[in-house]
Amino acid sequence: MNPDNMMAIELELNLLRDTPRLVDMHLDRELDSLLLALDPYLEVIAMEYLGWE
Repeated sequence: MNPDNMMAIELELNLLRDTPRLVDMHLDRELDSLLLALDPYLEVIAMEYLGWE
C-alpha cells in the first residue's frame, strides 16, 4: 500500500475516533450556555413552585 494512502487512512481514523469527544465538548458548552441563560427563570421556579428559598 502506498505510504501516502496509509497516512490519509490513519488521519481519517484519528478524526473518526476523536469526533465523539469533540461533539461532547461542543454539547457541554451549549448546555452550559443554556443553563446560564435559564438560571434566573429556574431560580423563580424553585422559589415559587417548589418552595425553595
